[in-house]
Amino acid sequence: MYRPCIRGCIYSPFVGEGISGGPVDPGPWTPADIVTSAWLDASDTSPTNIIQSGGLVSQLTDKGTSGTRHLVQSTSGNRMSTGLETINGLNVLSSSVLDKFMQNSGFPMPASGNVCVSFVAQIDGQATNTNASLVSMDAANNDWQLNSNNASQFNGALNAVGSGSIIGTSDSLTGGPFTGPVVWTLQFNFDDNVKKVYTNGVERSSGTYNNKIDPSQLLRIFSNRAGLQSVFGLFGEMVIFEDISQCANVQTYLTDKWVP
Repeated sequence: MYRPCIRGCIYSPFVGEGISGGPVDPGPWTPADIVTSAWLDASDTSPTNIIQSGGLVSQLTDKGTSGTRHLVQSTSGNRMSTGLETINGLNVLSSSVLDKFMQNSGFPMPASGNVCVSFVAQIDGQATNTNASLVSMDAANNDWQLNSNNASQFNGALNAVGSGSIIGTSDSLTGGPFTGPVVWTLQFNFDDNVKKVYTNGVERSSGTYNNKIDPSQLLRIFSNRAGLQSVFGLFGEMVIFEDISQCANVQTYLTDKWVP
């Protein structure tokens, strides 16, 4: 299990001084405190963050470091909804039927090969296919998907393909089936040649990670690499970043915010 940083440990009395000469509290930790590949937050319902028409979402805007890696859906029939459901009182993107998903083509991966994908989701149903996926990345060679591994319930497996056994074999998760809401953490640590999956801070799988994920990926939420086998339910927030040492901080942030 992760040992998340206690919130107070990231505050320093040397951050700054107020008018009275005392330390300035920088406020709670958020993903804005680190370099992110993307930060996608459905709880922010501002019209620039969630672009929608009639409650159907065409874009969830990247709030992260680059601010350009949005999740989009150009086909109105495949759009998720906003304003209908919540997790812990916070707005989410929702779908109650199959084939509703968001994506980003040409999503860049860190050159180091290290990446952590942390997100909040609730699975309410899936396609009757073992490849029904909660999140996936598709590329020419080395890519992966987090799929159900069961045709009727989401037991979970980190399924990877690619040259040179990119991430070893498909790793089945323990502890399923998973419904939600769940804080998921997918950790690809190329420095140590290991990949791991956590749910709510509990390690569910561990396997080898031998070759780097391709530098450009098609990222999808609620669908597999092929865009054909989907799940439905609720999506809250996703943070993708390179610095593996920050996984526990992101896990704590998402848990404090989203887990009832």
